[in-house]
This record gives sequence, structure tokens and C-alpha cells, in this order.
Amino acid sequence: MKLILLLIPFLLVGCTGNDSSISSSLGEEFSLKPGQQTSISGEDLTIEFKSVSSDSRCPTDAQCIWAGNAEVNVELTKTGNSSSTSTIQLNTAGTTDFPNQANYLNYTIRITELQPYPKVDSTIEQADYKAKYIVSKS
Repeated sequence: MKLILLLIPFLLVGCTGNDSSISSSLGEEFSLKPGQQTSISGEDLTIEFKSVSSDSRCPTDAQCIWAGNAEVNVELTKTGNSSSTSTIQLNTAGTTDFPNQANYLNYTIRITELQPYPKVDSTIEQADYKAKYIVSKS
């Protein structure tokens, strides 16, 4: 009996797992880690955070003349009568040369934050990134 009571917390943790798919709504900010995806309610639209292809943001413990930029790859898929998929690169800098938003069909996706921020002499693993996005109708 004691063994069963000891195993229950482990079984419950195993059942919750790491859900790689969440649901979001237009105009509401949502967070994704690489490999996670979200479905936009009522839109037949799925967004997957694929990877961070480069991260040149100025480390928090350094002084830089430019804040830097991180390039984030997301895949957008529209299902329904005609399916369409596109991989888009978004930038944290949010400048003309490095836009933080892009259009896909009649949607606009924008990255609002990418964590963690770099530190001198440390490497960020892909699995440690977490990005926040907002999707709206164009």
C-alpha cells in the first residue's frame, strides 16, 4: 500500500507531459518554445516556433553600441479548402532591415519578446528559448 502511495505523484507527473500544442486567439499574446505550436481559434491557422537561427543580442552583462538582433523562424500553416504553409523569419530588433513582424495570407504575426537574454561566456540551448507572439488579421 505504501509503495502505491509513493508512486502516485510520479504517475501524475508522467500523465501531464509536455504538451507541444496550445490554443490561442487573434490579438492575444501567446508564448511558444521551439517545437511547440498553437492553433488560432476559429481561423484554421497553426503557428509553430521552429528555431532561433541566430542570436547577436547584446549580453545583459556587457556594453554594446547596438542592442543586436535574434532571428526566429516560425512556420505558419493554413488549412481548410486550400492548404498553405510558409516558414517566416522574424527579428527581435524590429527595424526596417530586421522586421519583427511579417504578413502571411491575410494575417500579421509579430514577435514581442525572446527569452532568455544572452550573457557573456554562456550559450543558450534551443530548448531554453521562449518567444512571445501576437497574430492579427491584416
